[in-house]
Amino acid sequence: MLACQRKISQDVHTNSSQSKCTWTASANTKSVISYSIWLVNGHPNSATNKLIDLDYQFSVEQTNLFVYIILNFSYLILLFIQLYALSKQKNRSLNYLFTISLALHCLAYFFICCHKIVFAHNGKGFETLNTVADIIKIMSTALFILFVLMIAKGWPISKLEMFSKTMLLTIWAAYTLIKILLYIWVKDSLNYIEEVDEYHTWPGWISLGFRMLLMFWFLHELRHTMILEQDPRKLKFYLHFGAGILVWFIHLVLVAMVCIQIDLLWRYKIITGLLTCQSPGWRDSGRD
Repeated sequence: MLACQRKISQDVHTNSSQSKCTWTASANTKSVISYSIWLVNGHPNSATNKLIDLDYQFSVEQTNLFVYIILNFSYLILLFIQLYALSKQKNRSLNYLFTISLALHCLAYFFICCHKIVFAHNGKGFETLNTVADIIKIMSTALFILFVLMIAKGWPISKLEMFSKTMLLTIWAAYTLIKILLYIWVKDSLNYIEEVDEYHTWPGWISLGFRMLLMFWFLHELRHTMILEQDPRKLKFYLHFGAGILVWFIHLVLVAMVCIQIDLLWRYKIITGLLTCQSPGWRDSGRD
């Protein structure tokens, strides 16, 4: 649907005295026409009686506002459950890290929902708020990675030996900085016509490569901790924990590779639906 406003010079004008508006030409044949184009998804009359239309302002592959609203409420419920569990625990040292990561993830999705709801109403939204949400999700994922690496090193479960926290924090800070720089690269270079998501661009592939390196580091540290551990119950915990986190690390890479074979019309929705329901590791590209 095309909505436009036009300014016509006095060279061409309408004859409003007649019952039907018709164009009449003046002696001067020069004309200046200015158009303001607004593209929407559907007929404008279909959205006049609705406060928020889920499809009207979004492109076809971006009609996922309802999914984000459900995810926002789901993460809020998980956050309340985690806060309740945290209040019942005596040793909260490492659990604080996971709780902060989950809280940041909830805040990011709240900002995304605010942006998309306003975008559904006026077609503009809060792009700055959406960018802030992306940065917060990067920090949330980075904190979660720090959380799983500290457990893989045996702290505070085994405490078999003192590990270099300075080295761990340094590598974690470097990874977080690289992720933010790659995000800026994506925002500046993403071609929204040919590339519907960030993970099929050069900075996206580099980001996936760093994720795989962290996965191998996690497996190395977990294997070293399990070799030194003697308690069968703790060994069983490390085994299940490692299997679950391994799936978390590798699922993003597998989904990005499989979705190359999926049509562009459905690729964005599939990637978003799969990854946002599993982990804080996926960032919406923010291209409403």
